[in-house]
Amino acid sequence: MLRTALAAWFLLATLAAQRAPCTGTFTDPTGAPLAAATVTFVQEISQTLGLEGDRVAVETNERGEFTAELLRGSPYAVWAIGPADEHGARWLTGLSLDGAGGKRLALTAERRAAPGRVVLQGVSVWKAHCPPALRVLVGGYYALGHDLPLAGDGPVTFGPVPDRAAVLALVDDKRAVRCYSGMVDDGSETASEPTVAFDPPHSIECEVKTSDGEPVADVVISAVVHRPQWWVPEPGPLPCAIRDLPTPLARTDANGRATVQVRWADAVIHRGVTLIATHPGSAAFLFCCYGDH
Repeated sequence: MLRTALAAWFLLATLAAQRAPCTGTFTDPTGAPLAAATVTFVQEISQTLGLEGDRVAVETNERGEFTAELLRGSPYAVWAIGPADEHGARWLTGLSLDGAGGKRLALTAERRAAPGRVVLQGVSVWKAHCPPALRVLVGGYYALGHDLPLAGDGPVTFGPVPDRAAVLALVDDKRAVRCYSGMVDDGSETASEPTVAFDPPHSIECEVKTSDGEPVADVVISAVVHRPQWWVPEPGPLPCAIRDLPTPLARTDANGRATVQVRWADAVIHRGVTLIATHPGSAAFLFCCYGDH
């Protein structure tokens, strides 16, 4: 019976890992095809047997056609951005959740926009703890592209972003998110440069002991920063997706102690971080820190 069950699971996993083409076209509002445009498909967590997420980017041909090989049975977020003209403006769609293997899409550009600029504050103070970079999250969830290295506070150019709005994440050199902004406009259609202020770092002292009170060394401490979802305009202590689990930030010493740096908002209701302590060969210990705790 067990052998049969394992064989069935393996067959389902193999089928789930297979890919199927998602085809379609990308046109401007008049119906003219857009060539040399990039169509991006993203799934952060596969809904097929717990597979890891997937990201596929393809280019349209001279007829505006594209083909992307996607995992079967798992939906993708999708958007398309056309090539830049002499002024840097591009045609782009909004964010859609209609991507899937075996499906045909008709993507139509919703607007034309050039990259925008925002002024970042609160970056320099993080430099003492990590080399900061900027991650632009389409709709507050899906990475627009590669992380942008940051020298410190000041203006930065990015986008344009599908649906205009995005969440900006401050990440370290290990690609771990240290801080999220609220939803912000990409600045592509405003004369002024919006200001985005990241929360400052805050030290949390951790101590791990056994049930007998003995300190436990070499426990890895990770932190999950609770972030604004695309349907929530302000950040708060909301559940985080598995993909938000960062790389380890600290390890306990011989006395079972460690210090981690996390974001810390002015308003207590906007302070949210979950610390996860793991030890080789042991189950994970989960404890949460909200507000001033």
